[in-house]
Amino acid sequence: MKFYLSAFFICATLFFAAGCDRAEGPGKDVVAIVNGEPISLRMLEAVQDFGSVGLGVSRQDSVDSLKKQYGEALAALIVRTLVMQELKKASLEPSETQLEQLESTVRKDYDDDEFERELTEDNISLDVWRKLMRLHLAVEIFADNFLKNRVYVPLDEMEAFYEAHKTQFKVPRTLTLKYVSGDEQALVASARSDYLKHSKSVLDDRLVVVDVNMRGESVPQEWRKEVLALSPGQATAVKSYAGHYHFVSVTGIRPERQLSLLEAYPLVESILLEGKLDREFGEWLRKAVALSSIKMSTHLLPTFKQDKP
Repeated sequence: MKFYLSAFFICATLFFAAGCDRAEGPGKDVVAIVNGEPISLRMLEAVQDFGSVGLGVSRQDSVDSLKKQYGEALAALIVRTLVMQELKKASLEPSETQLEQLESTVRKDYDDDEFERELTEDNISLDVWRKLMRLHLAVEIFADNFLKNRVYVPLDEMEAFYEAHKTQFKVPRTLTLKYVSGDEQALVASARSDYLKHSKSVLDDRLVVVDVNMRGESVPQEWRKEVLALSPGQATAVKSYAGHYHFVSVTGIRPERQLSLLEAYPLVESILLEGKLDREFGEWLRKAVALSSIKMSTHLLPTFKQDKP
């Protein structure tokens, strides 16, 4: 679920909300104070250094965009802090067990000490990373307990959306391809000839054979024109590349197909629910900001200016 609001929207809300202090700023090592709770410069730098971190912040390398990125990162942290405060009121803040489970899941994607090494390279301590993950969990818990029970998509709304966006719910034309490669041109050519004559499987330990399903637009550019012109049972010529020889044959074609409403039901429901949840979250955020006391560093306020069209 994405609860991403632009930095401009959040800033505009903060600027005009009751209780928002635009004075000189919270302090040297604090970039914002939300209802008495400080957001440290280190947390802000961590979001920026680590990129997205599940907080809805994009990362770019352009120097010109650096201040804007820090503004977006601060906006994301302010919003997540408000969410966490709401959860604390209801005694629903993320537990240590939930945080440990999330960390365990993340670590499974890394080998040995690779996870810690990556954090070090990004100049992020494990403690700060865990704080960021706690904020990430807070958004999910908030959605489950405060938003999802407020939204519902009736069948007639789904039917109307499906009819208005039918082209979005098509299964594209898909090719079943056989890729055959080897070191000897004569061997690959013989395999191609046997396949075309007898349509039999290519069985030879000296050859690499890969079967794959692929959309037409996903076929590599150097093969695309020739492959798309083939019918099932046909093959490209044997070609040479980087000291190897190969050919591609088309073994099957599944034509484009329109999904029925019943088949598209999960996708339609997901799209409509996502929009309703985002609007519900936006409404909650406006009210939460209006009732909050938020102080922000004046050094970051200019980053919230709306981009000119």
